[in-house]
Amino acid sequence: MTYKHYLENQPNFRSLISNLRSFLQSAQDYQKNSLLTIDAVIEFVNLMKQNNLPLIDTWQLQQADQAVTLMTAHKSKGMEFETVFVVNCSKVGWLGSGGRSGVPVPFNLPIMAESDGMDDKLRLFYVAMTRARDNLYLTSYQLDDKGKEVEQLEFLQDVVETVELEPDPEIKTEPAKLWQSLNLRPIINPIKERNFLLPLLENYKLSATHLNNFLDISRGGPKYFKETNLLRFPTSPNPASQYGSAFHKTLADLYATYKDKEVLPDLDFLIQRFQSNLGKQKLSSKQFQDKLSDGNKYLTNYYQNNLDRVLIDQLIEFDFATQNVRIGEAILTGKIDKITKDSNNSLMTVTDFKTGKKYSKWTPSDSYSAIKLDKYRRQLIFYKLLVENSREFHNQWQVGIGELEFLESTEQGPIQILSLVINDEETQQLSKLIEIVYARIMNCDFPSVEQYSHDVAGTNTFIGDLLRDG
Repeated sequence: MTYKHYLENQPNFRSLISNLRSFLQSAQDYQKNSLLTIDAVIEFVNLMKQNNLPLIDTWQLQQADQAVTLMTAHKSKGMEFETVFVVNCSKVGWLGSGGRSGVPVPFNLPIMAESDGMDDKLRLFYVAMTRARDNLYLTSYQLDDKGKEVEQLEFLQDVVETVELEPDPEIKTEPAKLWQSLNLRPIINPIKERNFLLPLLENYKLSATHLNNFLDISRGGPKYFKETNLLRFPTSPNPASQYGSAFHKTLADLYATYKDKEVLPDLDFLIQRFQSNLGKQKLSSKQFQDKLSDGNKYLTNYYQNNLDRVLIDQLIEFDFATQNVRIGEAILTGKIDKITKDSNNSLMTVTDFKTGKKYSKWTPSDSYSAIKLDKYRRQLIFYKLLVENSREFHNQWQVGIGELEFLESTEQGPIQILSLVINDEETQQLSKLIEIVYARIMNCDFPSVEQYSHDVAGTNTFIGDLLRDG
Protein backbone atom coordinates (compact mmCIF):
# COMPACT_ATOMS: atom_id res chain seq x y z
CA MET A 1 0.00 0.00 0.00
CA THR A 2 1.41 3.40 -0.98
CA TYR A 3 1.40 6.39 1.35
CA LYS A 4 -0.75 8.29 -1.16
CA HIS A 5 -3.32 5.49 -1.08
CA TYR A 6 -3.30 5.62 2.71
CA LEU A 7 -3.91 9.38 2.73
CA GLU A 8 -6.78 9.07 0.27
CA ASN A 9 -8.45 6.37 2.37
CA GLN A 10 -7.77 7.60 5.90
CA PRO A 11 -11.47 7.81 6.89
CA ASN A 12 -11.97 4.19 5.83
CA PHE A 13 -8.91 3.04 7.76
CA ARG A 14 -10.01 4.93 10.86
CA SER A 15 -13.46 3.41 10.61
CA LEU A 16 -11.98 -0.07 10.22
CA ILE A 17 -9.76 0.31 13.29
CA SER A 18 -12.64 1.74 15.34
CA ASN A 19 -14.95 -1.10 14.31
CA LEU A 20 -12.32 -3.73 15.13
CA ARG A 21 -11.75 -2.18 18.54
CA SER A 22 -15.49 -2.10 19.24
CA PHE A 23 -15.90 -5.71 18.10
CA LEU A 24 -13.05 -7.01 20.26
CA GLN A 25 -14.26 -5.08 23.31
CA SER A 26 -17.80 -6.46 22.89
CA ALA A 27 -16.46 -10.00 22.49
CA GLN A 28 -14.32 -9.63 25.62
CA ASP A 29 -17.30 -8.29 27.56
CA TYR A 30 -19.26 -11.36 26.43
CA GLN A 31 -16.52 -13.69 27.71
CA LYS A 32 -16.22 -12.06 31.13
CA ASN A 33 -13.47 -12.95 33.58
CA SER A 34 -11.84 -15.53 31.31
CA LEU A 35 -9.57 -15.70 28.30
CA LEU A 36 -11.17 -14.94 24.94
CA THR A 37 -11.20 -18.08 22.79
CA ILE A 38 -12.07 -18.65 19.12
CA ASP A 39 -15.09 -20.73 20.13
CA ALA A 40 -16.34 -17.89 22.31
CA VAL A 41 -15.91 -15.37 19.46
CA ILE A 42 -17.88 -17.58 17.07
CA GLU A 43 -20.61 -18.08 19.65
CA PHE A 44 -20.72 -14.31 20.24
CA VAL A 45 -20.96 -13.51 16.51
CA ASN A 46 -23.75 -16.05 15.99
CA LEU A 47 -25.68 -14.64 18.94
CA MET A 48 -25.38 -11.09 17.61
CA LYS A 49 -26.49 -12.18 14.13
CA GLN A 50 -29.50 -14.05 15.50
CA ASN A 51 -30.65 -10.90 17.29
CA ASN A 52 -29.80 -8.52 14.41
CA LEU A 53 -27.39 -6.53 16.60
CA PRO A 54 -24.57 -4.49 15.03
CA LEU A 55 -20.96 -5.62 15.34
CA ILE A 56 -19.50 -2.23 14.49
CA ASP A 57 -18.83 1.01 16.32
CA THR A 58 -22.19 2.80 16.21
CA TRP A 59 -21.06 5.90 18.09
CA GLN A 60 -22.46 9.03 16.42
CA LEU A 61 -19.11 10.82 16.14
CA GLN A 62 -17.49 7.80 14.49
CA GLN A 63 -20.22 7.18 11.93
CA ALA A 64 -20.91 10.84 11.10
CA ASP A 65 -20.21 11.86 7.51
CA GLN A 66 -18.82 15.21 8.60
CA ALA A 67 -16.45 14.15 11.36
CA VAL A 68 -13.58 16.11 12.85
CA THR A 69 -10.07 14.99 11.94
CA LEU A 70 -7.31 15.56 14.49
CA MET A 71 -3.75 15.67 13.17
CA THR A 72 -0.43 17.41 13.55
CA ALA A 73 0.67 20.23 11.28
CA HIS A 74 3.30 17.92 9.75
CA LYS A 75 0.66 15.28 8.99
CA SER A 76 -1.59 17.83 7.29
CA LYS A 77 0.84 18.58 4.46
CA GLY A 78 -0.76 18.13 1.05
CA MET A 79 -4.30 17.98 2.48
CA GLU A 80 -7.17 20.48 2.41
CA PHE A 81 -10.27 20.98 4.54
CA GLU A 82 -13.28 23.27 4.45
CA THR A 83 -12.62 24.47 8.00
CA VAL A 84 -9.39 24.31 10.01
CA PHE A 85 -8.79 25.04 13.69
CA VAL A 86 -5.14 25.70 14.60
CA VAL A 87 -4.94 25.22 18.36
CA ASN A 88 -2.46 26.35 20.99
CA CYS A 89 -1.25 29.41 19.08
CA SER A 90 1.16 30.36 21.84
CA LYS A 91 4.91 30.81 21.94
CA VAL A 92 5.46 27.59 23.88
CA GLY A 93 3.06 25.66 21.65
CA TRP A 94 4.77 26.51 18.36
CA LEU A 95 8.30 27.64 19.25
CA GLY A 96 8.93 25.43 22.26
CA SER A 97 10.04 26.42 25.71
CA GLY A 98 13.60 27.09 24.59
CA GLY A 99 14.81 25.33 27.70
CA ARG A 100 17.87 23.60 26.23
CA SER A 101 20.19 26.25 27.59
CA GLY A 102 19.96 29.20 29.88
CA VAL A 103 21.92 31.29 27.36
CA PRO A 104 19.95 32.49 24.30
CA VAL A 105 21.59 31.71 20.97
CA PRO A 106 20.94 33.73 17.78
CA PHE A 107 18.90 31.81 15.24
CA ASN A 108 21.43 32.29 12.46
CA LEU A 109 24.34 30.57 14.22
CA PRO A 110 25.43 27.34 12.45
CA ILE A 111 25.59 25.43 15.75
CA MET A 112 21.78 25.37 15.89
CA ALA A 113 20.03 22.51 14.11
CA GLU A 114 18.23 23.62 10.97
CA SER A 115 14.92 22.18 12.13
CA ASP A 116 15.02 24.50 15.15
CA GLY A 117 15.20 27.63 13.07
CA MET A 118 12.54 30.34 13.18
CA ASP A 119 12.00 30.04 9.42
CA ASP A 120 11.08 26.35 9.77
CA LYS A 121 8.64 27.15 12.55
CA LEU A 122 7.06 29.89 10.46
CA ARG A 123 6.81 27.61 7.40
CA LEU A 124 5.11 24.91 9.48
CA PHE A 125 2.63 27.45 10.87
CA TYR A 126 1.96 28.62 7.30
CA VAL A 127 1.33 24.99 6.26
CA ALA A 128 -1.23 24.58 9.06
CA MET A 129 -3.09 27.77 8.14
CA THR A 130 -3.19 27.10 4.41
CA ARG A 131 -4.92 23.76 4.87
CA ALA A 132 -8.17 25.76 5.23
CA ARG A 133 -10.27 26.27 2.10
CA ASP A 134 -13.07 28.46 3.53
CA ASN A 135 -12.72 28.98 7.29
CA LEU A 136 -9.64 29.33 9.50
CA TYR A 137 -9.73 29.61 13.30
CA LEU A 138 -6.65 30.33 15.41
CA THR A 139 -7.14 29.57 19.10
CA SER A 140 -5.04 30.14 22.19
CA TYR A 141 -5.43 30.74 25.92
CA GLN A 142 -4.35 33.44 28.37
CA LEU A 143 -3.22 31.41 31.40
CA ASP A 144 -1.53 28.01 31.64
CA ASP A 145 -2.33 25.23 34.13
CA LYS A 146 -0.31 27.00 36.82
CA GLY A 147 -2.07 30.32 36.30
CA LYS A 148 0.94 31.86 34.56
CA GLU A 149 0.31 34.23 31.66
CA VAL A 150 1.01 32.66 28.28
CA GLU A 151 3.30 34.47 25.84
CA GLN A 152 1.78 35.30 22.47
CA LEU A 153 3.04 33.67 19.32
CA GLU A 154 5.52 35.99 17.64
CA PHE A 155 4.11 35.37 14.16
CA LEU A 156 0.77 36.80 15.25
CA GLN A 157 2.39 39.70 17.11
CA ASP A 158 4.08 40.77 13.89
CA VAL A 159 0.73 40.70 12.09
CA VAL A 160 -1.16 42.79 14.62
CA GLU A 161 1.59 45.41 14.64
CA THR A 162 1.46 45.99 10.88
CA VAL A 163 -2.12 45.28 9.69
CA GLU A 164 -4.53 48.21 9.61
CA LEU A 165 -8.07 47.35 10.66
CA GLU A 166 -11.42 49.04 10.40
CA PRO A 167 -12.69 49.97 13.89
CA ASP A 168 -15.40 47.73 15.30
CA PRO A 169 -18.13 49.57 17.27
CA GLU A 170 -18.66 46.56 19.54
CA ILE A 171 -15.08 45.41 20.15
CA LYS A 172 -11.94 47.47 20.56
CA THR A 173 -9.76 46.33 17.68
CA GLU A 174 -6.73 48.58 17.80
CA PRO A 175 -3.89 46.78 15.96
CA ALA A 176 -1.99 46.13 19.18
CA LYS A 177 -5.08 44.51 20.72
CA LEU A 178 -6.21 42.40 17.76
CA TRP A 179 -5.21 39.01 19.15
CA GLN A 180 -6.63 39.73 22.58
CA SER A 181 -9.94 40.93 21.12
CA LEU A 182 -10.26 37.80 19.00
CA ASN A 183 -9.25 35.51 21.86
CA LEU A 184 -12.77 35.40 23.29
CA ARG A 185 -14.96 32.53 24.41
CA PRO A 186 -16.69 31.12 21.32
CA ILE A 187 -20.39 31.82 20.94
CA ILE A 188 -22.21 28.51 20.47
CA ASN A 189 -25.56 28.46 18.77
CA PRO A 190 -27.79 26.57 21.27
CA ILE A 191 -30.01 25.16 18.51
CA LYS A 192 -27.05 23.80 16.55
CA GLU A 193 -25.52 22.40 19.74
CA ARG A 194 -28.78 20.70 20.66
CA ASN A 195 -29.14 19.18 17.18
CA PHE A 196 -25.59 17.86 17.46
CA LEU A 197 -26.03 16.42 20.97
CA LEU A 198 -29.43 14.77 20.53
CA PRO A 199 -28.12 11.81 18.46
CA LEU A 200 -25.55 11.19 21.21
CA LEU A 201 -28.39 10.83 23.72
CA GLU A 202 -30.16 8.02 21.91
CA ASN A 203 -30.45 5.09 24.34
CA TYR A 204 -28.72 7.19 27.02
CA LYS A 205 -28.55 5.77 30.56
CA LEU A 206 -27.42 7.68 33.63
CA SER A 207 -24.70 6.19 35.84
CA ALA A 208 -23.45 7.25 39.26
CA THR A 209 -20.28 8.64 37.67
CA HIS A 210 -22.27 10.70 35.16
CA LEU A 211 -24.49 12.06 37.93
CA ASN A 212 -21.50 13.04 40.05
CA ASN A 213 -19.80 14.70 37.08
CA PHE A 214 -22.93 16.76 36.38
CA LEU A 215 -23.05 17.92 40.02
CA ASP A 216 -19.31 18.38 40.67
CA ILE A 217 -18.96 22.17 40.69
CA SER A 218 -15.21 21.91 41.39
CA ARG A 219 -14.74 20.55 37.85
CA GLY A 220 -17.35 22.60 36.04
CA GLY A 221 -20.51 20.59 36.72
CA PRO A 222 -22.80 20.27 33.65
CA LYS A 223 -20.11 21.56 31.27
CA TYR A 224 -17.65 18.94 32.57
CA PHE A 225 -20.28 16.22 32.15
CA LYS A 226 -21.04 17.32 28.59
CA GLU A 227 -17.39 17.34 27.54
CA THR A 228 -16.40 14.17 29.38
CA ASN A 229 -19.42 11.88 29.10
CA LEU A 230 -21.23 13.04 25.96
CA LEU A 231 -18.55 14.48 23.68
CA ARG A 232 -15.92 12.22 25.27
CA PHE A 233 -13.09 14.71 25.00
CA PRO A 234 -9.82 12.76 25.12
CA THR A 235 -7.80 12.88 28.32
CA SER A 236 -4.27 11.75 29.06
CA PRO A 237 -3.98 8.35 30.79
CA ASN A 238 -3.94 8.57 34.56
CA PRO A 239 -1.53 6.05 36.16
CA ALA A 240 -3.55 5.99 39.39
CA SER A 241 -6.83 5.16 37.63
CA GLN A 242 -5.14 2.56 35.42
CA TYR A 243 -3.64 0.96 38.53
CA GLY A 244 -7.07 1.00 40.17
CA SER A 245 -8.61 -0.68 37.10
CA ALA A 246 -6.00 -3.45 37.19
CA PHE A 247 -6.55 -3.96 40.94
CA HIS A 248 -10.35 -4.15 40.47
CA LYS A 249 -10.01 -6.60 37.58
CA THR A 250 -7.71 -8.81 39.64
CA LEU A 251 -10.20 -9.06 42.49
CA ALA A 252 -12.94 -9.86 39.96
CA ASP A 253 -10.70 -12.66 38.62
CA LEU A 254 -10.26 -13.96 42.18
CA TYR A 255 -14.02 -14.18 42.79
CA ALA A 256 -14.79 -15.60 39.32
CA THR A 257 -12.22 -18.38 39.72
CA TYR A 258 -13.49 -19.12 43.23
CA LYS A 259 -17.05 -19.51 41.92
CA ASP A 260 -16.01 -21.53 38.90
CA LYS A 261 -13.78 -24.04 40.70
CA GLU A 262 -15.34 -23.76 44.18
CA VAL A 263 -11.81 -23.63 45.54
CA LEU A 264 -10.10 -20.41 46.53
CA PRO A 265 -7.07 -19.84 44.23
CA ASP A 266 -3.69 -19.33 45.86
CA LEU A 267 -1.77 -16.07 46.26
CA ASP A 268 0.44 -16.78 43.23
CA PHE A 269 -2.65 -16.78 41.02
CA LEU A 270 -3.60 -13.36 42.37
CA ILE A 271 -0.11 -11.91 41.78
CA GLN A 272 0.08 -13.32 38.25
CA ARG A 273 -3.36 -12.01 37.34
CA PHE A 274 -2.48 -8.56 38.63
CA GLN A 275 0.74 -8.44 36.60
CA SER A 276 -1.21 -9.47 33.50
CA ASN A 277 -3.98 -6.92 34.11
CA LEU A 278 -1.49 -4.15 34.86
CA GLY A 279 0.43 -4.98 31.69
CA LYS A 280 -2.65 -4.15 29.62
CA GLN A 281 -2.62 -0.57 30.90
CA LYS A 282 -0.79 2.30 29.21
CA LEU A 283 2.05 2.77 31.68
CA SER A 284 5.72 3.61 31.25
CA SER A 285 8.27 1.02 32.38
CA LYS A 286 8.94 2.90 35.61
CA GLN A 287 5.23 3.41 36.31
CA PHE A 288 4.59 -0.27 35.65
CA GLN A 289 7.33 -1.39 38.06
CA ASP A 290 6.21 1.05 40.77
CA LYS A 291 2.55 0.09 40.49
CA LEU A 292 3.43 -3.62 40.28
CA SER A 293 5.35 -3.36 43.55
CA ASP A 294 2.48 -1.51 45.26
CA GLY A 295 -0.14 -3.91 43.94
CA ASN A 296 1.75 -7.04 44.98
CA LYS A 297 2.19 -5.64 48.47
CA TYR A 298 -1.46 -4.75 49.03
CA LEU A 299 -2.85 -7.82 47.26
CA THR A 300 -0.69 -10.00 49.49
CA ASN A 301 -2.12 -8.31 52.56
CA TYR A 302 -5.66 -8.61 51.19
CA TYR A 303 -5.19 -12.33 50.61
CA GLN A 304 -3.50 -13.08 53.91
CA ASN A 305 -5.61 -10.94 56.25
CA ASN A 306 -8.98 -10.16 54.61
CA LEU A 307 -10.28 -13.37 53.04
CA ASP A 308 -13.12 -13.39 55.56
CA ARG A 309 -14.70 -10.77 53.27
CA VAL A 310 -14.49 -13.11 50.24
CA LEU A 311 -17.63 -15.27 50.00
CA ILE A 312 -18.44 -17.62 47.15
CA ASP A 313 -22.05 -16.43 46.80
CA GLN A 314 -21.23 -12.72 46.55
CA LEU A 315 -22.05 -10.94 43.28
CA ILE A 316 -18.97 -9.30 41.77
CA GLU A 317 -18.89 -6.61 39.07
CA PHE A 318 -22.65 -6.93 38.70
CA ASP A 319 -23.74 -5.02 35.59
CA PHE A 320 -27.16 -3.33 35.58
CA ALA A 321 -27.04 -2.31 31.90
CA THR A 322 -29.74 -4.85 30.98
CA GLN A 323 -31.76 -4.62 34.20
CA ASN A 324 -34.17 -1.94 32.92
CA VAL A 325 -33.64 0.27 35.98
CA ARG A 326 -35.95 3.28 35.91
CA ILE A 327 -36.66 6.15 38.28
CA GLY A 328 -39.65 7.89 36.73
CA GLU A 329 -38.54 8.71 33.17
CA ALA A 330 -34.85 8.32 34.03
CA ILE A 331 -33.05 5.18 32.85
CA LEU A 332 -30.12 4.12 35.03
CA THR A 333 -27.11 1.88 34.62
CA GLY A 334 -23.89 1.01 36.40
CA LYS A 335 -21.69 -1.73 37.83
CA ILE A 336 -21.42 -2.56 41.51
CA ASP A 337 -18.08 -4.02 42.62
CA LYS A 338 -19.60 -6.36 45.21
CA ILE A 339 -23.07 -7.25 46.46
CA THR A 340 -23.46 -9.35 49.60
CA LYS A 341 -26.81 -10.98 50.35
CA ASP A 342 -28.26 -11.69 53.77
CA SER A 343 -30.98 -14.23 52.98
CA ASN A 344 -32.32 -14.19 56.54
CA ASN A 345 -33.86 -10.74 56.15
CA SER A 346 -33.64 -10.09 52.37
CA LEU A 347 -31.10 -7.34 52.90
CA MET A 348 -28.11 -6.53 50.69
CA THR A 349 -24.88 -4.68 51.31
CA VAL A 350 -23.35 -2.88 48.31
CA THR A 351 -19.59 -2.44 48.30
CA ASP A 352 -17.29 -0.31 46.20
CA PHE A 353 -13.57 -1.05 46.03
CA LYS A 354 -11.26 1.95 46.40
CA THR A 355 -7.54 2.25 45.84
CA GLY A 356 -5.67 5.27 47.12
CA LYS A 357 -6.23 7.31 50.26
CA LYS A 358 -8.32 5.73 53.02
CA TYR A 359 -11.01 7.46 55.09
CA SER A 360 -12.35 6.44 58.49
CA LYS A 361 -15.24 8.93 58.69
CA TRP A 362 -17.60 10.79 56.38
CA THR A 363 -16.66 14.26 57.66
CA PRO A 364 -13.03 15.05 56.67
CA SER A 365 -11.41 18.36 57.51
CA ASP A 366 -9.98 19.34 54.10
CA SER A 367 -12.04 20.53 51.14
CA TYR A 368 -10.58 18.08 48.59
CA SER A 369 -11.46 15.03 50.71
CA ALA A 370 -14.90 16.46 51.45
CA ILE A 371 -15.65 16.65 47.71
CA LYS A 372 -14.49 13.04 47.18
CA LEU A 373 -16.51 11.66 50.08
CA ASP A 374 -19.58 13.61 49.03
CA LYS A 375 -19.41 11.81 45.67
CA TYR A 376 -18.70 8.45 47.34
CA ARG A 377 -21.78 8.85 49.54
CA ARG A 378 -23.98 9.73 46.56
CA GLN A 379 -22.55 6.77 44.67
CA LEU A 380 -23.59 4.28 47.39
CA ILE A 381 -27.12 5.69 47.56
CA PHE A 382 -27.30 5.47 43.76
CA TYR A 383 -26.35 1.79 44.05
CA LYS A 384 -29.27 1.22 46.43
CA LEU A 385 -31.61 2.67 43.81
CA LEU A 386 -30.02 0.48 41.12
CA VAL A 387 -30.64 -2.68 43.11
CA GLU A 388 -34.13 -1.93 44.39
CA ASN A 389 -35.43 -0.79 40.98
CA SER A 390 -33.82 -3.53 38.89
CA ARG A 391 -35.68 -6.30 37.14
CA GLU A 392 -33.86 -9.05 39.06
CA PHE A 393 -34.04 -7.70 42.62
CA HIS A 394 -37.12 -5.44 42.62
CA ASN A 395 -39.60 -6.22 45.46
CA GLN A 396 -37.32 -9.02 46.74
CA TRP A 397 -34.26 -7.32 48.16
CA GLN A 398 -33.47 -4.06 49.92
CA VAL A 399 -30.12 -2.36 50.43
CA GLY A 400 -29.54 -1.20 53.97
CA ILE A 401 -25.79 -0.57 54.03
CA GLY A 402 -23.24 0.72 51.57
CA GLU A 403 -19.54 0.14 52.11
CA LEU A 404 -16.21 1.40 50.82
CA GLU A 405 -13.33 -1.09 50.96
CA PHE A 406 -10.03 0.81 50.97
CA LEU A 407 -7.77 -1.85 49.51
CA GLU A 408 -4.54 0.01 50.25
CA SER A 409 -5.38 1.13 53.77
CA THR A 410 -2.78 -1.09 55.43
CA GLU A 411 0.25 -3.19 54.52
CA GLN A 412 -0.47 -5.71 57.27
CA GLY A 413 -3.86 -6.39 58.79
CA PRO A 414 -7.57 -5.84 58.12
CA ILE A 415 -8.35 -3.19 55.51
CA GLN A 416 -10.26 -0.01 56.35
CA ILE A 417 -14.02 -0.24 55.82
CA LEU A 418 -16.17 2.90 55.74
CA SER A 419 -19.87 2.03 56.13
CA LEU A 420 -22.98 4.06 55.42
CA VAL A 421 -26.43 3.27 56.74
CA ILE A 422 -28.58 4.52 53.88
CA ASN A 423 -31.75 6.22 55.16
CA ASP A 424 -35.03 6.77 53.33
CA GLU A 425 -34.78 10.58 53.31
CA GLU A 426 -31.46 10.59 51.45
CA THR A 427 -32.74 7.94 49.05
CA GLN A 428 -35.90 9.87 48.22
CA GLN A 429 -33.99 13.10 47.69
CA LEU A 430 -31.49 11.43 45.36
CA SER A 431 -34.32 9.74 43.50
CA LYS A 432 -35.91 13.13 42.79
CA LEU A 433 -32.52 14.64 41.88
CA ILE A 434 -31.85 11.83 39.41
CA GLU A 435 -35.12 12.53 37.59
CA ILE A 436 -34.31 16.25 37.37
CA VAL A 437 -30.72 15.77 36.17
CA TYR A 438 -31.75 13.12 33.65
CA ALA A 439 -34.43 15.43 32.22
CA ARG A 440 -31.89 18.27 31.97
CA ILE A 441 -29.48 16.03 30.10
CA MET A 442 -32.07 14.72 27.68
CA ASN A 443 -33.21 18.31 26.99
CA CYS A 444 -29.58 19.40 26.45
CA ASP A 445 -30.00 21.86 29.30
CA PHE A 446 -26.56 22.42 30.81
CA PRO A 447 -26.82 25.45 33.10
CA SER A 448 -23.90 27.69 33.96
CA VAL A 449 -22.49 27.15 37.47
CA GLU A 450 -20.04 30.05 37.63
CA GLN A 451 -21.94 31.58 40.54
CA TYR A 452 -21.32 28.61 42.85
CA SER A 453 -18.27 28.08 45.05
CA HIS A 454 -15.96 25.21 44.06
CA ASP A 455 -16.53 23.10 47.16
CA VAL A 456 -19.14 20.85 48.74
CA ALA A 457 -21.16 23.87 49.84
CA GLY A 458 -21.31 25.07 46.23
CA THR A 459 -22.42 21.64 45.02
CA ASN A 460 -25.10 21.46 47.72
CA THR A 461 -26.38 24.91 46.77
CA PHE A 462 -26.52 23.82 43.11
CA ILE A 463 -28.40 20.65 44.08
CA GLY A 464 -30.83 22.72 46.17
CA ASP A 465 -31.51 24.99 43.20
CA LEU A 466 -32.08 21.99 40.91
CA LEU A 467 -34.53 20.44 43.37
CA ARG A 468 -36.36 23.74 43.80
CA ASP A 469 -36.59 24.59 40.10
CA GLY A 470 -37.34 21.02 39.00
